[in-house]
Amino acid sequence: MPKHTTKIWIPIAIVLFFTSIAWLTLSYEQLLSTRLSVWVGYPRSWSGLAGIVLSPFLHGDWLHLLSNTFSFWVLMLGLRFLYPLMTWQVLLQLYLLSGLGTFMIGRFAHHIGASGVVYGLASFLFFSGVFRKDFQSAAIALVTIFLYGGMLAGVLPTAEVTANNISWEAHLSGLIAGMLTAFQFKDEPSGWENYDTGKKTYIRLAEQLYKEEGIKTLENEYFKYEYKPSKKPEEDKDTFEYR
Repeated sequence: MPKHTTKIWIPIAIVLFFTSIAWLTLSYEQLLSTRLSVWVGYPRSWSGLAGIVLSPFLHGDWLHLLSNTFSFWVLMLGLRFLYPLMTWQVLLQLYLLSGLGTFMIGRFAHHIGASGVVYGLASFLFFSGVFRKDFQSAAIALVTIFLYGGMLAGVLPTAEVTANNISWEAHLSGLIAGMLTAFQFKDEPSGWENYDTGKKTYIRLAEQLYKEEGIKTLENEYFKYEYKPSKKPEEDKDTFEYR
């Protein structure tokens, strides 16, 4: 398998692995009629520290898990596509900050689900779009908010939210974590800048090799450049593609 193909599948495999843990965990709970939420403890307690790490993998029911899985996949694909250089650092930071925020402000109850991470991803993409003037990023976040339904309302302790035992604290923590992380990374290269710079450098190198050694095609795991000389120099054509 070509290296560039492997690199495409690595992030997909990682996201699939983590979402599979959540699905297997809920399946285990349903089959054995048990609840693993007791593992996460309560906010502001020693046992509650485990919730920072474990909560995103525990869900109340299949609908809860399905909605989080769908939103997580859409937002992760958007994050990976728009910000390939910082994907995993951003995800790890959102994961920990949303959990830590819930631990600090959460009600005395078990807070479970990946909603905090989902809100963090949506918030990061939206505010990155604002800070960087990257409207593609903001658009992905807004579409997800629309599809997720009631996302903005979920960050406030309204009567409807509290009556349905929704952790608005996790949602609010994710929202704040995403905004802070977007501001922190606003001046960091997304990764596409490197592609554009590499493209120009690669074309110059390929043209030089053709003139000196007659090499017409040059490629690596990221780029493929093919120079097609014709009988008339003014009609020379070349092609360039991203991998």
